Amino acid sequence: MRESIGIHPDVARQHRKRTHNSHFEGGEEDLIRLVADCFGQGTEGDREGTLLVPVSPEGFFSHVQAGPFYSHQTSKMLADEAIVVLWRRNVLEDPESVPAECVWVIVSIRATTSKSRKLARKHCPIQHCPQ
Repeated sequence: MRESIGIHPDVARQHRKRTHNSHFEGGEEDLIRLVADCFGQGTEGDREGTLLVPVSPEGFFSHVQAGPFYSHQTSKMLADEAIVVLWRRNVLEDPESVPAECVWVIVSIRATTSKSRKLARKHCPIQHCPQ
């Protein structure tokens, strides 16, 4: 039996095509189905109750800055890597924001391209950059 997965309202609002955040071109049900299919490949995040689920990057877009960080020159590119971040419902600050039957909640989409990772390494001090 699969554990029930929901989407936090902030994800629906923040990860849209017209924002500077990564986004998924499919609908919410498509995203939930994709995460459910890849759920077994998830790894524990950096705090208890978090799960990082790698998914196929098809349909995911990454925000890429064309200039130095904090510039207004931005675009979106097809991602070549996508990770969906889930939290257990019981660790959310606002668990009532998702249906009670949801055990896991999608809280973020991390879609990247080789270009965005290269820029991050170039503009980020080594001690602060995750490898």
